[in-house]
Amino acid sequence: MYTIFIMNSDYEIVQYHHGLNARILVHGINHYKLHWHREIELILVLKGDICLTLNGRKNLLAEDDVAVINSEDIHSTMGNGDNCIAVIQINPDFCAKIFPALGRQDFLWNIPATAHADVVRQMRFLIAFMIEEYRKTAPGYQLSIEGLLNNLTSLLVRHVPMTAKPDTGGFSAADQFTKERIKRIIDYVHEHYAEKISLPELADNIAYVSTYYLSHFFKEKIGISFLEYLTNVRLKNAVHLLYTTRAKVSDIAMDCGFGSIKAFNTAFKKQYAASPNELRRQQDFLTQINERSEYLSFDTLYVMQKLQTYLSQTPAPGIAGREETAPVHQALGGEQPCPVIAVMNDAARKPFLFSRWQRLASVGRAYDLLREDLRAQVREAACELGVRHLRFHGIFSDEMRVVSKDARGKLLFCWDYVDHVFDFLVAAGVSPLVDCTFMPAALKSSDHAIFWYKGNVSPPADIKDWARLIRVFAAHCIERYGARTVRDWYFEVWNEPDLFWTARIQDYFPFFEATVNALRQVDPLLRIAGPSALQPMETSEEWLDEFFDYVNSRALPLDCFTFHLYGENNFVGGEVNNTAFIPTMGGKDYFSQAIALYREKMRRLKQPPEEIFITEFNLSAKHGNYLLDTMFAACFALYNYLQNRGELNGIAYWTLSDIFEEDAKTTPPFGGSFGLVTREGIKKSAWWALWFLEQLKGAVAAENIGSDEDVQYCITQDEGTAAVLAFNYVFYDKLFIKGDSSLLTYRERYNCFEEKSAAPFAVELQGLTGTWELREYTLDREHGSAFDLFVAMGMPQTLSREDAAYLRAMSRPALAIKRLTLNGTFNAAFVLPPHGIKLLLLKKIYAD
Repeated sequence: MYTIFIMNSDYEIVQYHHGLNARILVHGINHYKLHWHREIELILVLKGDICLTLNGRKNLLAEDDVAVINSEDIHSTMGNGDNCIAVIQINPDFCAKIFPALGRQDFLWNIPATAHADVVRQMRFLIAFMIEEYRKTAPGYQLSIEGLLNNLTSLLVRHVPMTAKPDTGGFSAADQFTKERIKRIIDYVHEHYAEKISLPELADNIAYVSTYYLSHFFKEKIGISFLEYLTNVRLKNAVHLLYTTRAKVSDIAMDCGFGSIKAFNTAFKKQYAASPNELRRQQDFLTQINERSEYLSFDTLYVMQKLQTYLSQTPAPGIAGREETAPVHQALGGEQPCPVIAVMNDAARKPFLFSRWQRLASVGRAYDLLREDLRAQVREAACELGVRHLRFHGIFSDEMRVVSKDARGKLLFCWDYVDHVFDFLVAAGVSPLVDCTFMPAALKSSDHAIFWYKGNVSPPADIKDWARLIRVFAAHCIERYGARTVRDWYFEVWNEPDLFWTARIQDYFPFFEATVNALRQVDPLLRIAGPSALQPMETSEEWLDEFFDYVNSRALPLDCFTFHLYGENNFVGGEVNNTAFIPTMGGKDYFSQAIALYREKMRRLKQPPEEIFITEFNLSAKHGNYLLDTMFAACFALYNYLQNRGELNGIAYWTLSDIFEEDAKTTPPFGGSFGLVTREGIKKSAWWALWFLEQLKGAVAAENIGSDEDVQYCITQDEGTAAVLAFNYVFYDKLFIKGDSSLLTYRERYNCFEEKSAAPFAVELQGLTGTWELREYTLDREHGSAFDLFVAMGMPQTLSREDAAYLRAMSRPALAIKRLTLNGTFNAAFVLPPHGIKLLLLKKIYAD
């Protein structure tokens, strides 16, 4: 006999993403409480086994089993050890629209479904196909998923017995009446949540009971009070609007039925522990919020292999199997037209801010610059990448031997190693950005140190001694190199005080003041930079406000605001090391959002800084992230540099070189070190990305950076030159963004991205006449990518001199040179593979 179990269960509000009519989840599970919802739910056990309680009956589901949960069935799940399930929750409105009978009938699905072995096999295929489409988000994936939903439901309708939903003859009239009353209330709330809804109104017009009775009835049957439920519905819809629109928060609050913005903010912070604006800055926050539950992590590698096994099985007749997506164009001249960007030579152009901002670089620490191999790489960066400023840690570290104390406590200074570093930089035409770290042993207040080389991060025991060190240091630099030269340097006060500072963050403020005053006492025109803040965290916004207020109150100069920005979207507390990062990655436009946040906060300053630098930039802050060596790193740099070129004055890629010694353990060749170039001098693809930027001159004629188009491009023109830079930017898939990196291995580094095809691109430049030289540079996995060449070589554990020489010679873009006679128009068309980059350089030849 069918029995209703509404008592002590919660109604689940299912939120759909990306316009889909299904919610798709893959997760491990411990225990999920008794609940119910309108959606039809399918559960596929991918690993281990679980206990499914369905309408009061416990069912054991083993690996590969499938369960079908009808709309409004009461159910809960409990995991037994290591497990993982796939869940598809199907919008009942979608079902009713396509096949209305589904709204009136339930499937008679037995567990285990031994009588439906062939149906289960086909369901596994379709669910795996749907998950793969959702994970990879290939163009049109939403259409594919909608089609798979139709296949899935039609499979059930054709092969699984159905019965009419129970009426009063199947169970008690009281239970049926209770169920209908709850449905009326819930349907009314979902239809009218944006309006003013009161409990007395519902009691009189919808439930037909007293207000007192309805209040207790609702709490008893749904599990929460009516007001809590209504607020939850409004918040769910507000979250959807925050994610899918750019509407003002105040407008969203009103549109979702909140009486005031204050009431909305209070409810939002209580529910999500953050303000609406804070969560809006995180591109993937909607998924994180709606999937916040008692889900456990799972073995993704095993699960992905399991899903691939399902996909390899032959689907049923009439159900298309999964094939690799065909390129949009197999070759130039295909039937589908390429987009054309026409550029008029006399068209209005935006200013192109490439004069300085990409010419900032960084290396690990000052002591590294005593090595000749790193010096050679710095010289090459100055020549090829246009590097004019170099930042590094540890100018005052004990290994630089700058200060000591005699027996009477007098400070003794020695500038021998410092001179060796600065002499080299000045001779190379590179100005230092002096990161004033770390605390010398003679001045330290504690032994707290970081990194393999033990950089001390304690405040000075005596601030007067620190100020004297700074004054003597600045005076020595001016005496040796001249005031005019040193005024072109930057002096950055400490490194990441929000992370690498053992005292209270408020104690950093007088330290900053003492350092600034000491520098300006030597020369009032020395350029002050700081505070070298880490990317936005839970606490960063608060302390930055305090820091800016302190700077304002003391009228302290801040010529250049500096901060660091990495691909992870937050950090955890505790001991600082390479495993202390929250694994979730920021969204595609996370960098732009973070930069906008900092620029907004700088409005607080009475005297805004003239320049803004990112003094550490990379796709990850984790040493050993294998993506750092790939073609993705190059496209990632191009996308973020170009998208934010008008917002910044400098970006230092962290780091210039793999000659980098923060960690005690060194990585193998192409083991995911931060640098643009390996220890052996092999240039990675990211090096060439910055080299491409250096070739762009003049003014922007056309660009689409940040658009939804597959190919991102930037076209510049100057007197006698033109440049077209285009790249096929492919971003992370959903699992990787959420922090699951199990598919990223030492050998396999391209499995964690969206699925995209090769993309066609065509351009037409107008107003070009005469004889021109065309240089066409191609950089992709088949042309010049150092890591992919390393893979083709066999990935040796160590590189011989011959191996390194070969990779140095081959790791560069392919080049083709042509001479053209133009009569006003230049046309080009090509196809870019995923992660591929193309640069066309045109130079007019005035005389042969």
